[in-house]
Amino acid sequence: MLVFNYQLYRSLGLPATLLILANYAGSTWLLRKVSPAFGRLAAAEARLEGEYRNAHSRLITNAEEIAFYKGAEMEMGVLNKTFTRLMRHINGIYKVRVAYNMFEDFLIKYAWSAFGLILCSFPTFVPSIAGAAGLMEMGSFSGTADAETRERLRTGNFITNKRSASKV
Repeated sequence: MLVFNYQLYRSLGLPATLLILANYAGSTWLLRKVSPAFGRLAAAEARLEGEYRNAHSRLITNAEEIAFYKGAEMEMGVLNKTFTRLMRHINGIYKVRVAYNMFEDFLIKYAWSAFGLILCSFPTFVPSIAGAAGLMEMGSFSGTADAETRERLRTGNFITNKRSASKV
């Protein structure tokens, strides 16, 4: 990691390296803010499962009395009610989990990639604040420098930076 970050620092410069670190910190903060309380949801699910199991065990324990007093409909209503509450809660957890996972995947896959490509283009479009490659270009070419050579070097630096950043 040290060698890799050093190489990014050399290619992109200090501002881009600091922006990458800020991106990591900002993404971590954002994911913590939007993350649902999965522990609380799991605790509520366990409580509802306990109620459902309790209704079943009560039915098994009192089966004779229920049959004798014809209470099957009432017990069926209790079982259906506890099952429905449990299923609603589990479906709610799945909806929250899917939404959170979609947001997390979007942030990590697409937003980070776009941000990384923008930072990789620093030496190409703003060589004065880029790393060693941008400084070498500015120092090695005079005002009458060959535009084709400059373009070739910038494109090569962008491709190198893009390949390095895609490994992050």
